[in-house]
Amino acid sequence: MTWRPLHSQHAIERVRLIVQFNEQVPAKVVRKMSDALSALRHETRMVGPTPVQGFGFSMIQAEGGMIPQPQPVTNGWQFTRNAANNAPLEAVVFDGMSLTYETTEYQRWDAFKRRTKKVLDEVLQTACQSVDFQAVSMEYIDRFMYAGNATEARVDDLLKDVGPMLHANAVSGKHLWHLHRGWFEDFNNGKVLINQNFDAQEGIVAGQKAPTRSLQVLTKAELRADSLDLSIEKYEENLETLHNLTKSYFKAAIVQTHHESLGLQ
Repeated sequence: MTWRPLHSQHAIERVRLIVQFNEQVPAKVVRKMSDALSALRHETRMVGPTPVQGFGFSMIQAEGGMIPQPQPVTNGWQFTRNAANNAPLEAVVFDGMSLTYETTEYQRWDAFKRRTKKVLDEVLQTACQSVDFQAVSMEYIDRFMYAGNATEARVDDLLKDVGPMLHANAVSGKHLWHLHRGWFEDFNNGKVLINQNFDAQEGIVAGQKAPTRSLQVLTKAELRADSLDLSIEKYEENLETLHNLTKSYFKAAIVQTHHESLGLQ
């Protein structure tokens, strides 16, 4: 038995693109950003905006003096697109300091770029009238399913170089495990942050009685404005850089015999 990618041509479960701003976006600009995305609803087939709530604090009088009281506050909005069974397909979420685009329909990089350009271009251009980018990151979440007995799902049949960092019972598949790692590295006279998380998981697939073992691989690259040019004019170039970095580190983690089935030749 062996590990198989989630889809026939790749293992990508979802992709996130996250833009963090250097300060709170003014309320007037927030409305303009929402209006820009609302104007595209017929083309994007996304529903929204719906409010995104967080928590703030206000001071109230109590015995002994003033104490902080948590209160729900609306600090953003979201647009979503779901399948007929209500499964999430695509979302854009703004929370006051960051804008996140997420999709579960990733197929090819060129198609992803075209889609995010249509959905996000006007929104980001509007935001940059008042604020700058603090960080831009991309996350690829890949998943592999083990075809066979879950307790025989050897990690070294799929991943390179992680065996020495795990207990023998984890390597053999006997027990679940996780390994999270991250580091900075030099890049274009600045730094880039890389995160890579491996999580062995189990679940019951419809029609089966025995649990199915899967392995989720999250690979993230983040560029930061304190050492690199994250201006709106460099946005598309930086997006290409993030894609190449995440693809490179994902490929480096996977045993070579799986490269062809994942389009990583």
